[in-house]
Amino acid sequence: MMPTAKNPVGTTKKSFRVLELLVELDGAGVSEVADALSLSKATTHHHLTTLEEMGYVVRWDDKYHVGSRFLALAGAARRRIGLDDSAVDIVDELAATTGERVTVAAFECGYAVVLYTATGDRPAHDDLSPGDRLPLHTTAAGKAIFAQLDADSVESIYRAYGTESFTEKTITDRDALGDELRMIRQQGLAFTRGEHHPDHYGVAAPITADDRLVASLTVSGPKERIGGKGLQQDVAGLIVSAAKRVRHEL
Repeated sequence: MMPTAKNPVGTTKKSFRVLELLVELDGAGVSEVADALSLSKATTHHHLTTLEEMGYVVRWDDKYHVGSRFLALAGAARRRIGLDDSAVDIVDELAATTGERVTVAAFECGYAVVLYTATGDRPAHDDLSPGDRLPLHTTAAGKAIFAQLDADSVESIYRAYGTESFTEKTITDRDALGDELRMIRQQGLAFTRGEHHPDHYGVAAPITADDRLVASLTVSGPKERIGGKGLQQDVAGLIVSAAKRVRHEL
């Protein structure tokens, strides 16, 4: 079931809105943050200086940026699912073999959250970074996870997030999406073909350990590079093999 805060703390939510904005803008000053979030400059300054004192924000040239202390938190998230150096090496190898973006994502709070990415020698088609959240119903990474969830969790996600349309190919009908999720469970593979971004194609496999969903492993790229038979056969075979190897490491 999806977690919900019974008594959300407004100050905490504001601090994280500040952090998210700093990431979005790649750094910002007090006035810029205050204007964007409709906060007073004094309140904004208090949030930023507190976060700076704790090491989660740093100040360069009159702009605040997210601090390196978040690297420790990211490392803890990776360790939580057992993504150690051996598993990371497998992901890096898959990126080198395919030449494309490879992503490891885990299920958190209704999204597929990126834990690690590796990029091959071909130009990346996106700017995914650890911590980015991907919709479950439009991305290969998300659908590989979505298909493994129990019925109560799936229903909770529908109620909380719906099936927003991102492109003309997005599957928004719940019955049609349910049919696809059943097929994914049978095949062990999930595909996205222009459902989140028009030119974004991808294939993903779930990663499990002891019959428990841990994460998903995805290869993605532009249609002209991994569309058609390449997506269905070559890339799919490589990702299934890599997912099995990561599973063994876990």
